[in-house]
Amino acid sequence: MNARRRNEETRRRRRRLAMARSTTTLDDIPDTLLKHVLVGLSSPVCIVRAAATCRRWRRIIARSDYTRALRFPPLLDAGHYQAVDLRYAAAPRPCGGKIVYVPSASVDARRLALDFLPGGGSASRSSWKWELVDSEGGLLLLAKTRRRRFPELIVCDPLARRHVVIPPIPDKKYSHCLAVFFWNWNGGPNLSDFTLRCVLHEGIDGAAGGVTTARVYDFKRHYWSHHRKYLDRWFARGGAIDDGDGVHLRGATLHLTGRAACWIFFGNDADADAVLALDMRYPSACKFMLARVPGSLRGGSCGDRSGFRFIDGDNPDDVRLVSVVGGDLKVFLRRDGSGDAWEPEKNLSLRDATSGMPGRKESYFGGAGAAAKIVSAGAGYVVLTPAEETWLFSVELATMEVERKHSRNRYAGEFFPYHPPWPPTLSAHVSYCKRNRKGLCFQICVC
Repeated sequence: MNARRRNEETRRRRRRLAMARSTTTLDDIPDTLLKHVLVGLSSPVCIVRAAATCRRWRRIIARSDYTRALRFPPLLDAGHYQAVDLRYAAAPRPCGGKIVYVPSASVDARRLALDFLPGGGSASRSSWKWELVDSEGGLLLLAKTRRRRFPELIVCDPLARRHVVIPPIPDKKYSHCLAVFFWNWNGGPNLSDFTLRCVLHEGIDGAAGGVTTARVYDFKRHYWSHHRKYLDRWFARGGAIDDGDGVHLRGATLHLTGRAACWIFFGNDADADAVLALDMRYPSACKFMLARVPGSLRGGSCGDRSGFRFIDGDNPDDVRLVSVVGGDLKVFLRRDGSGDAWEPEKNLSLRDATSGMPGRKESYFGGAGAAAKIVSAGAGYVVLTPAEETWLFSVELATMEVERKHSRNRYAGEFFPYHPPWPPTLSAHVSYCKRNRKGLCFQICVC
């Protein structure tokens, strides 16, 4: 009898185990399949809620391959930063520094203030020394110019109120920096993983005739999770001007005249027909070359960046050139692979286009010389002012319409868009557990 009862208990136990094994739970879904399920969420709000569900889901959402697979843009456009150019005397000047944040309607400007920068708050004198030179996603690149020396560089995250100091290039602290900017081929950057590209103008030891050169360096910051430390290093890239390139600089003064697609252009005071162009279409290689300007612009000063700018075209590989000739705004287009073939695209008489606008004087845009200056330019727009005094207005290149009341016309200076990082960075605030468990919990509590 006892043996029969033991056999029945054994059979019941086996049936219960078989039923338990046949039941599928969420833990049985592999991470690869679960990632595709989470990618299909309908809104960013759902993703934030999914990240708060458990540690496993949060780990999948935080991975870079999940971020690249998202099908919708970042959460919002938070506005833009503007680097105020103090050379325009009559333009409005900010009270807190040379960097101004112009928020969108839904963003509190105090959340993205730069009062955490090294050297004091935004109202101190030291904050006026920092200059905004580039932006990428939710990061800003700032520089502090030092005479005849490599500038001090920092990369900051205004939302997280953190910054990273960029060390100088070894043995190049007395070289002149022509341009420095973000260079990221693998998606949006963050303070743990970003790349900078720097172009230096250097002299050549022992070269006759004052021949100079330009070289390209990349700075890479990467977090090595295996050793739990950051790797910060400068790398020398190709692109040094030498006899093989057919480009010679003889003591010329170079000025940055714009970035477009995978090109960066420098005006040359010693050459009135061409500009120095850096081809960066290939991630691992770059090369200098001379790019001819359109025939109607030759004979002027290609080193004056207030007369022309290079900006992005409508297609990814197109380059657009906006220039001021007398009182006219001329727009040229160079398609990918067309060499120095510039197509005249649009022409606008600034005198006629601004007629009747409030504050406009009849003396504006007259005379045979340079009647207007380019203050800033970007993809699809250009900001100008009359040559005799500061009166800011912008032109939309798609429609060639002139407007005065745009936010980019508030201050005279370059325009840098700002987009909050995605996925958003959630701060973990330590507090007592609200579920009456032992120990401390975080803002998103998963006990």
